[in-house]
Amino acid sequence: RSVNITLNSGGVVEGVVTRAGVAQVGERVRMKQSNFTWVEMGTDERGHYRFSEVPAGDAEVNAMGLVRQASVEVGQVVVVDFESATDTGTVEGKVTSGGKALSQAGVTVIARGGGMTRITRAHVEVDGSYRALDIPVGPCTVKISAGGDGSLSSAMKFFDVEVRGGAVTRVDADFTGGASLSGVVSGSRYYAVDSAVLFPGEIEFPDPMTLNFYRGLEQIVVGNLNLDAGGEFVFEGLEPGVYTIVGCSFLEESPEAFASAYVGVEVVELRGDQETVLEIVME
Repeated sequence: RSVNITLNSGGVVEGVVTRAGVAQVGERVRMKQSNFTWVEMGTDERGHYRFSEVPAGDAEVNAMGLVRQASVEVGQVVVVDFESATDTGTVEGKVTSGGKALSQAGVTVIARGGGMTRITRAHVEVDGSYRALDIPVGPCTVKISAGGDGSLSSAMKFFDVEVRGGAVTRVDADFTGGASLSGVVSGSRYYAVDSAVLFPGEIEFPDPMTLNFYRGLEQIVVGNLNLDAGGEFVFEGLEPGVYTIVGCSFLEESPEAFASAYVGVEVVELRGDQETVLEIVME
């Protein structure tokens, strides 16, 4: 819900965080705007949080894995409350490669029950096991990454499951073998941020590229690599199938910069354990 209150100056985002009607004390609330800079704070004894002097514009606010959008205006208060689902389940499993634990793996559970999206990031233990608690019942996608963000080599797997109240849903992932995709992205600009991003399936990108379209695909990204001066990339441990790989060069992550970004798109089909090599030209 949103309530607008006129202020003398500045913009405010505030609200209350509850679970089954009980205020959550010390719950971490995070907020970011278009410059991708995160700010965070903990809730007080009433479950209340308040971000003051927030610049005008769209903001994303996260708490308890729940994601809310807010439109901030100078001189206004935007109220963004969070209430956790009372009927929840657990998602757990183990991440391995060739029988060995992948403790550096990343696990994200994206729940879509109750008409809302809740994102939970689970900690992976030394033995490769993980457990995500309080996941709302209903459909969810479990995204498991073999390595950390920004590494030269990256692989991800996606699992669509149904979470049931009071039950444990088991999702294991093994990254043994699989296809690989490597190559070079060319056409970079000086002082630009270059990346190679891999998506499942065949995706048609708009011309020019828009930031909103790109953000809408973030939850299905298979791999996202920041490129060095050589522009080389490697994705390993991939399931066979069709993928869309995008080379992108932009000066900053803003709507204006994305409209003038250099972009190269290729659709490729990966087979079995084969290695596929290609060049992506950004223009």
